[in-house]
Amino acid sequence: MRRIVAAILLTVLSASTTVSAQSRTVAVRNNGNDLLYIEASVSGYRMDNVIVDTGSNKSLLSYTDYVEMKRRGIISRDNFAGYVNIRTSANTVARRESYRVDGFEFLGFRLDNVVVIFDTSSKSSRTRIIGMNILGQFDKIEYSPKRKELTVSL
Repeated sequence: MRRIVAAILLTVLSASTTVSAQSRTVAVRNNGNDLLYIEASVSGYRMDNVIVDTGSNKSLLSYTDYVEMKRRGIISRDNFAGYVNIRTSANTVARRESYRVDGFEFLGFRLDNVVVIFDTSSKSSRTRIIGMNILGQFDKIEYSPKRKELTVSL
């Protein structure tokens, strides 16, 4: 029965998402602060220092990621999902571009047709966040500070 679960179609912002694994535990970094960092990739484009943020509704990638993914053809007009208003850390509302991407991989899971938002407001932006639009699709997200491990499962 659990093997069937791996084939379930999940919904991310009204889009179907497939997950290719049931449960993963990985070591995470916290760089001396309260944030949890993992590695992720989108269609082969690797990103480090991606923040796992259960307090964020959306997933956000940096201006650098935006430029590189456009150059590689990962994002284009064909998968533009529209503009999204987000609340910034300064408590203002900002309009950002969003795209549907395939091959979003983290913690051993592969998700397709996932919406990500790009922070195109600052060329120096390095912020990368996996938010609840992705994390909310899983049954369990558990962090062990003692072992510095994150477990995500269906």
